[in-house]
Amino acid sequence: MNYWLHRISHKAELSYPLLNKGFLTIGFSDFTSEEFIDKVLADDRSYFEEKFKEKWGDPS
Repeated sequence: MNYWLHRISHKAELSYPLLNKGFLTIGFSDFTSEEFIDKVLADDRSYFEEKFKEKWGDPS
């Protein structure tokens, strides 16, 4: 099972549609660009990982 995390506070117009599509909307990074949302909804895992690394660095 995959989990996508997204902060629900202050961006309800993005968070609730994601929740309705099965995405758990809790977290702390602001990735609310339209491109990011579209890529995540299209299940583009590599895009998500690239943006996560840009924001937080490589965990390995």
